[in-house]
Amino acid sequence: MIRELFNKSLKFFDQSEFFVVKSENYPVSFESNKLKEISKNQTSGLAIRGIKNGRLGLSSTTDQKRRNELLDRISNLVLYGPETKMVFPGRSHFIDLNIFDDSLEKVTIDQVVNIVQLFIDKLTKISPSILVDSKMGYLKGSTRIINSSGFDYDYDYSGSYFYANANLIRGTDMLNIWDGCSSTGLVTQSQLDNTFLKIQKNLEWSENITDSIDSDGEISVIFTPQGFAGTFLGPLLEGFNGKNFANKTSPISDLINKKYLHEKFSIRDNPHLINSSQSRPFDDEGTPTRVVNFVEEGIVLEPYYDLQTSTQIGKESSGSGSRSLSSNLYPSITNIEVKSGEENSSDIISRMKNGIIVDSLLGAGQGNELGGEFKANVSLGFRVINGDVVGRIKDTMISGNIYKCLAQIESISSDFEQVYGSSKIPFIECKGVKVVSAS
Repeated sequence: MIRELFNKSLKFFDQSEFFVVKSENYPVSFESNKLKEISKNQTSGLAIRGIKNGRLGLSSTTDQKRRNELLDRISNLVLYGPETKMVFPGRSHFIDLNIFDDSLEKVTIDQVVNIVQLFIDKLTKISPSILVDSKMGYLKGSTRIINSSGFDYDYDYSGSYFYANANLIRGTDMLNIWDGCSSTGLVTQSQLDNTFLKIQKNLEWSENITDSIDSDGEISVIFTPQGFAGTFLGPLLEGFNGKNFANKTSPISDLINKKYLHEKFSIRDNPHLINSSQSRPFDDEGTPTRVVNFVEEGIVLEPYYDLQTSTQIGKESSGSGSRSLSSNLYPSITNIEVKSGEENSSDIISRMKNGIIVDSLLGAGQGNELGGEFKANVSLGFRVINGDVVGRIKDTMISGNIYKCLAQIESISSDFEQVYGSSKIPFIECKGVKVVSAS
């Protein structure tokens, strides 16, 4: 039926593209240590893009009975759609990625419930007052793209995910510590153990509440992998977004091939990362994926593009097109990797004389994100004096500019963590962060 409808679309448009998706997701949720919900979410749908006389139209449906209506709908939309000069990609060769694990077929809901309950039981042994919100699930799906340039490929994918947030209330003080992991197969016991140890360590560091510190940027601040992701990644990725290059709004558009950040800093997007559910052989419009090097040893190298943004400025797509079933394409990333350094994070902390560690923020994004600005309250952070973590800081705000901070890097750790299940990020110590305490 899909092929028959696709052949029919060739009579309607100069170019046509079919995006066919199927997915199943089985999440299990716990709230305040108790099982809250077991559910099953299924999605199956078709999105069609048509190009006629240099204009683009898009429509989609999850109702198989209404698929035939899409062509008439897009024929009307394309009259007023955005102008485009892009050409859908043709047949190509892709890296063979192992992103489907059939062992998930044997996983049961009871097994998932038991995994989460055991994790919660371990946390409540630390303190009976801890209340844990957690979610774990597993998923599988497929993506198929057919277009008028001869492209007709598909791939299957699978994954599982685990997340836990530990809440501890002491009088008027509320403490929230979270972490998680993911995998193309069932998350391993080793991953769960690492997640537990991270939460346990932060609970130990939070036993005491200590005074924070004020700084105009002269002291060093250590960002944990999670802290770096929450503070830096949003503004940084906006700067490298091909859409902002095409619109000439990126602050780094004139800095390609120039050394702008510290030579210790390298960051890239790796869509071929092993055991990541975000990896994929081609993007959501059929362009083969590849590693995109944003910064290498402080030198700004390249942004990430989809077809539309790359065509606007005469570049090739980097295979970074992403979409939902009902949305148009936009440039997006898969697996962020920040290059590790040579010093262990514990050694970096032990030689800090006077400073703070930032693990998570509350209200990130208050600044001019596109310009690289950040300003947010520290949700979870710690004070370091003479190499010792002496307690958790409260009522503290940090602000700064990511580009200025990344030009003043002091250290990058050799150890790293997988943040959000896919990003591989080390601990990063830098200056240039303004710290303001209400105490």
